[in-house]
Amino acid sequence: MDIQLLEYLRGYLSKNNIDGLIVNSTNEFLVEYNILDLNSRYHLTGFTGSTGDVLLTSDKIYLFVDTRYHEQAEQEIDHEYVTLVKLPLNKSYLAALDELIPLYYKLGIVASKTPKKLYDELLQKINAKNGIIKLLNTDLVMEYKKDTVKEIKYNVFKLDTDVTGVVADDKFVRIKEYADEAFGIVVTSLEDIAYITNLRSYDFAYSAVFPAKAIITHDMAYIYTDCTLPYIGSYFCVKPLSEFENMLKKADREYIYLDEDSISIADFNHIYKSNTLKKSY
Repeated sequence: MDIQLLEYLRGYLSKNNIDGLIVNSTNEFLVEYNILDLNSRYHLTGFTGSTGDVLLTSDKIYLFVDTRYHEQAEQEIDHEYVTLVKLPLNKSYLAALDELIPLYYKLGIVASKTPKKLYDELLQKINAKNGIIKLLNTDLVMEYKKDTVKEIKYNVFKLDTDVTGVVADDKFVRIKEYADEAFGIVVTSLEDIAYITNLRSYDFAYSAVFPAKAIITHDMAYIYTDCTLPYIGSYFCVKPLSEFENMLKKADREYIYLDEDSISIADFNHIYKSNTLKKSY
């Protein structure tokens, strides 16, 4: 247990009048099998499972795990500091979390690591108890650990057409056949981006994706990433990941299509503030 990290987090809660903080296992791309160095929940609890988030309070660390990880979590955590919440088959993480949250609760969540759909469900439960959700722009755990986390080099490669069947440009043409010039698609699912680009990476466990986000218009597919990518196609333009947020804020399309399961509440709010009409797909 990193006591200094724990003290840092609880000091933040006290200073900012927050009763509890959700510490996620995902990264900002919402991947399930996150690299441990980028897994905030792992840094706080030592638990290495693919899923399982934490509610941190002024005196407790609640770790929620499903039936796959009951035994593993028992072995990996420090029970002096961490309270293990073993979810049965018929109980969801949100239901268990709701039981622990009293009236008038102030809950902090990391906006970039919380799916829009999950946020909506959580907000409904918090509002029912006259509480509030405070969206944090920074992952406090990763901010604390930034000097010790090694830079990850992603090895991205292009699949042969013998495997994909069609080149990426053909996939782009198929997409724009279904929409007019007023549309835009925000793609934040790494699986979808890997499919569209015909690119893969084996740096995430149990997956062949690479960290990226995308905006597809009638004319071009913009891929935002810090990875070095091979040539994708004539309809694809690669840009730094840091530019993605500004592009969302400047969205000027009549229709923005997105998936609320795979987009973070942070990215969704950037679109929302642009007053652009949104649709889910």
